[in-house]
Amino acid sequence: MIKKSIGLAAFAATGSGLLFTIGLGNASPLNMIILTLVGYFFTLSLFDHYNNLKEGE
Repeated sequence: MIKKSIGLAAFAATGSGLLFTIGLGNASPLNMIILTLVGYFFTLSLFDHYNNLKEGE
């Protein structure tokens, strides 16, 4: 369980860090729209990963 929780935290930290650094470097409107869509799907996958983690308890 601890190993899976660490994996979830690493997944969240890596994805949000990448989205944040890319957003700082390229702040054009088109890039922000694309990053918003990627961030949306990233958030959905985080919730799915968390729900799978809860079901495995």
